[in-house]
Order: sequence, then structure tokens, then C-alpha cells
Amino acid sequence: ALFSREAELAKVSRELVALRSDLVSARSDLTGAKSDLTKAQAKAASSARAAKHASTARERAEARAVERTEEVEAARKRASHNEAEAKGARARAHAAEAEAASARKEANVARKGAEAARKEAVALGERA
Repeated sequence: ALFSREAELAKVSRELVALRSDLVSARSDLTGAKSDLTKAQAKAASSARAAKHASTARERAEARAVERTEEVEAARKRASHNEAEAKGARARAHAAEAEAASARKEANVARKGAEAARKEAVALGERA
């Protein structure tokens, strides 16, 4: 009976040693898992920050593109307006040139009329 008790105690002792070994191994696994989790969380946070920065940069680039488009459109409108003004100025210049030519013709006609009247006055004066 004593022998069977010692054998049972030895068996329980071996099981206890095996359980302790399993516990140490499980603790080691748990520590490794915690470390992996911490690393994964840090990577996720870093990725989230990078994604937010990229999104912000994209939004800024889009806003700049909209601003540049508006600036180009405004410049195009100004150029079109300036072109219209230049066209109007050219038309006014042509009209002024035509008016000046007409005034020169009238002046020539008036000068010729005055010369004819002077000649006629001289001729009348000689007759008298």
C-alpha cells in the first residue's frame, strides 16, 4: 500500500511539474501576444496618422486647384473684357479718322469756295 502511495505521489509530482512547465510556456505566449498587440496598435495608429496627413494634403491640393482654376477664369474674363475695350477703342479711332477726313474735305471745299469768292471780289473790284 505504501508503494502504491509513493507511486501515486510521484505521478502527481510529475503532473505538477508538467503543469508548471505549461504555465510558464503559457505566460511566455501571453507576453509575446501582448507585445505583438502593442506593436500592431502602434502600426495602426501610425497608419491612421499617415492616412489623415495624406487626406489633408489631398484636400489642400484640391483647394489650391480650385483657386487656380478660379484665378485663370478671372484672368480669362479680364482678357476678354480688355479685348472688347480694345476693339471699341479701335472702332472709335476709325470713326475719329473718318470724321477727320470728312472735316478735311469740308475744309478743302470751304477753302476753294473762299478762294473763288475772293477771285470774284477781285474781278468785281477791277470792274468797278
